Amino acid sequence: MLVLLYPTHPDLLEYDEKVIRYNQAKAESIARICNVLFEKLKVTTFEYCHFFDNGTCLYVSTNPEWHEHYIRDYIRQPFIKGHLQQIFNEKTRFHRWDVSPHLPKEENLAQFISDRRRFGLWHDFTLYEHHDHSLEAWSFSTSESNYALVNFYHNNLDIITRFIMYFRQEATEVITISSSDKMINVAKESLFLRSDQAEIKINGAKESIIELFPIKKYSWDIFGRQVSLTRRELECMCHLSCGLGKKEVARQMGGIKARTVDTHENNIKNKTGIYRPDLLKKTFSKSILANLCTGDKLK
Repeated sequence: MLVLLYPTHPDLLEYDEKVIRYNQAKAESIARICNVLFEKLKVTTFEYCHFFDNGTCLYVSTNPEWHEHYIRDYIRQPFIKGHLQQIFNEKTRFHRWDVSPHLPKEENLAQFISDRRRFGLWHDFTLYEHHDHSLEAWSFSTSESNYALVNFYHNNLDIITRFIMYFRQEATEVITISSSDKMINVAKESLFLRSDQAEIKINGAKESIIELFPIKKYSWDIFGRQVSLTRRELECMCHLSCGLGKKEVARQMGGIKARTVDTHENNIKNKTGIYRPDLLKKTFSKSILANLCTGDKLK
């Protein structure tokens, strides 16, 4: 069990140093996973954060200098906690520091944004996945001149989501909570209080970028438990969530038999433990996997 330390605790600095050293050791391997983002989209920094309701956080970044600065100077600032609470309570899915309406009124915020830019983090975009007692965040930043990437984020959520699945797959060891050396003690209490730009030119067809994130399994968070779907199960779920009948789903999936659709659906029900079709569709539509469906098709 993790022991929570507070900003005044004498051992807090030692714990921070362990987290900083852990990220320094892993930054290169994380950067290799992100290589397609760097080469094709000119993303310059990727960050992954998993905030937990017990006041802890796992945070890794491909930018070790910013990672260290953020931990030393900002992670326990009140405006950061206020921001996270608002994101969590309002179920916000996307966020940008420079234009977001969710920004708290805090004088340190201007310095925070200025510091991010000083460390080369411009035009950032964060995608959140909400869980019952935690919040996952994937953040992408680029250079000052690459402002067109902002439009790309919103218009290509399927690529961003596919990368997230790929990252989960390839960085399992890095982001699995297996040691306190990975964890930052952010707060002594619960983190979550319930209550016209140019278009970016992709270097290659969109399909060619998607192919560079080979997914072996599609991870779906079901009430804090990770469930893995096959591509065909996910394709079936995309069709079913749009209200298609079994025969139409079978036709859309290449003319398979309706009983094969039943098999896929039953496998999904058994994996998730959700047996009511309406609840299964509703749960899926709120998941990050739904970003991979366009209309009733899988991207």
